[in-house]
Amino acid sequence: MKRILLLTFLWPLLLLASSPEAPATVTITLSSLTLSFSGATLPAAAAASHYSQSVAGYAAGGVPAYTFSYVSKTGTNTWSVNAAGVISGTPMTAETDTVTAQVTDSLSHTANATFTIIVSVESQAATPTYSPAGGTYTIAQNVSISDASPSTTIYYTTDGSTPTTSSAVYSSPISVASPSVTLKAIATSAGLSTSAVQSEHYTINALTITTAQPLNNATQETVYTTGSPLQTMAATGGTPSYSWTLNSQSGGSNVWYLSSSGAIYGTPTTVETDTLNISVVDSASPTPTTVGPKPFPLSVIGIGVAPTPTFAPGTEYVLGSTTVVISDTLNPATIYYCTTTTSCTPTTASTSCAAPCTITVNPALGSPETVNAIATASGYLTSSVGSATYTAQPLTITTTSLPGAVVGDPYNFTMQAIGGLGPPYTWAIVSGAPLWLSINSSTGALSGMPTATGTFSVVISVTD
Repeated sequence: MKRILLLTFLWPLLLLASSPEAPATVTITLSSLTLSFSGATLPAAAAASHYSQSVAGYAAGGVPAYTFSYVSKTGTNTWSVNAAGVISGTPMTAETDTVTAQVTDSLSHTANATFTIIVSVESQAATPTYSPAGGTYTIAQNVSISDASPSTTIYYTTDGSTPTTSSAVYSSPISVASPSVTLKAIATSAGLSTSAVQSEHYTINALTITTAQPLNNATQETVYTTGSPLQTMAATGGTPSYSWTLNSQSGGSNVWYLSSSGAIYGTPTTVETDTLNISVVDSASPTPTTVGPKPFPLSVIGIGVAPTPTFAPGTEYVLGSTTVVISDTLNPATIYYCTTTTSCTPTTASTSCAAPCTITVNPALGSPETVNAIATASGYLTSSVGSATYTAQPLTITTTSLPGAVVGDPYNFTMQAIGGLGPPYTWAIVSGAPLWLSINSSTGALSGMPTATGTFSVVISVTD
């Protein structure tokens, strides 16, 4: 142990008398201050719990201020000593530890002390329990969490993470509605260590209508069912099989139907948006689950009339077999047609082709051939009937006049004809021709050498 000597000088140090025979007296006072640091048994620590205890009050003497530091320990637990004299740590093993600390005063004098810390195993709060327990359910669950320890606070998470005392505090049943949820909870209680983590996983296979809103559009005057288009309700979860009900409908004059299997059908007549309120029930036993009614908008779009088919060529005289193209301004469109020499009405049962399409007509003389056609296209009403009539061209001389002739100059000119049964034709001069004029019966070529002037009315015939 170190001692400190303090010298106290009383003034005056030396008092001289007027006479050398009477000297003054000097007084020296010595004081001793000792730096001490006493060890002790500190309050007990609990395993797995943070521990903090000040030992600054066990230091005395010396010349403050004091600074403390760690020297050594016994036992397996880890301890530290900060400059303010606080021993701290989180012991994990139940045992009796000692921690030796050192104090240093302002004159750098030191003293050591050893402190005993008894580490014990603290009683643990009971593990939380859940009601209902984890599992697979067809409807959402309200989960209660409880704990058997007295006056506990329960902390929980719903995302599968490990709860801490910073997590949500349980106060009322937790609604579990998502398809997959993991609940984890811990419990704390005064005088007890934190409970173990309790985890439960919930799968909610709830009955759910999965058909998207709105429903597929319907088309005015078009059957709404399989293929035009098919709109079948769909559901998941619960206990299959499902039964569907159309609880009510609103919107206007259209009438809709729903089969128990979920198929919607009808033939809307009015352009409008209807609302179908639909519910579904599963086959759970003993109590089936019902979802709905849920509103589903269904829009009916207007339908136009397909344009009337057109023909190229149109109504006209034709020479024998002739190609006709039937077209429609819609693409794609389907043409239905019939041909007749009397009358016919095309229907969707008539001969069909994809527009534009090509057919052949070949009317006989005196028997005109008529083609009647309609057009259909998705989203349109059937067109009105388009018609074109093709008549065999009658045998006709198309030459209307003959060129003049000059006396002494050869004359040549070829007659023209159309129609009938077509070439070859046979030509003849019937009357009125001058003697010098002749005709080639096969080609209709007029020729000759004019010998005299005059005006002639020549009658010429042609035979098919």
